Amino acid sequence: KGEGGGGGRQSALSATKAQLEEQMAALGALVREGKVRRVGLSNETPWGLMHCRRLSLQRDGQREQHQHQEKEEEEEPGRFFPEVSYVQNAYNLLCRSFDAGLSECCLEEGVHLLAYSPLA
Repeated sequence: KGEGGGGGRQSALSATKAQLEEQMAALGALVREGKVRRVGLSNETPWGLMHCRRLSLQRDGQREQHQHQEKEEEEEPGRFFPEVSYVQNAYNLLCRSFDAGLSECCLEEGVHLLAYSPLA
């Protein structure tokens, strides 16, 4: 397999991560302004949930460091990543994909499920 074998996949993953970070930063700005109280994800995978949680924890760690050091500059506006509180995914008798990994992530991270189509 040539050099182009996995390159497209890698660049698509990098683009997805960048888009997700931009979206989370935009949601963080809304939380910071008081326009949104909590942030949730819809139709998300375990990877997406954990990536968003990791972003919010990185920012929390930076905040703790800033509390111990004298802060001379204001935080970069719009780069606050909020904590994910909810995941809205399909969950019913026929669609149990939530049970294949996402349920464990939600349980361990304290993220709530808002199921849609629960009676289908």
